[in-house]
Amino acid sequence: MNSFFQLVFKTLLLSKGPQDYPYSTVLMRLCLLAYFVTGLPTLMARLSFEKAVLVMVLDISVMLLFVYACLQAFSKSSRYVQSITTLMAVGVFFQIVMYPLLSRFSIETKPDDSILSLILVFAIWMFAVFSHIFKESFSIRMPAAIILLICYGFISQILSLMLFPDMNQ
Repeated sequence: MNSFFQLVFKTLLLSKGPQDYPYSTVLMRLCLLAYFVTGLPTLMARLSFEKAVLVMVLDISVMLLFVYACLQAFSKSSRYVQSITTLMAVGVFFQIVMYPLLSRFSIETKPDDSILSLILVFAIWMFAVFSHIFKESFSIRMPAAIILLICYGFISQILSLMLFPDMNQ
């Protein structure tokens, strides 16, 4: 287990990728569960528990389908389990780190500039890490990985707002 956390840490530093993770459906399911559970508190600050659960199910479903489609398009479908494991493990880290910042942001009427700066730094770092994972998963160049990540973000946001319009409040 310690080696798994070291692997996640090295992924956060952009020195490891999905190809370095073990091919394990059990580990992938554990990471999916951890991602689901760590995503709920942030959503429950704005939504009921039931809607937060549905939004997390949608978020995970979109990621699973998007990664599957991309891997199929690039003929890399054998990397699915490792790619999802990596994305979810890294996602858990960012959800845990961002929760205190985002919850404080939503409580205060005028957020402190230092909190906004921290949120921006973590958002940029998260974008860089996810771009790196897409690049390694799909064996593509970084500009293409960035474009795919932006597409994923738009698809996820559009579906969330279409299905859950009260999230925009």
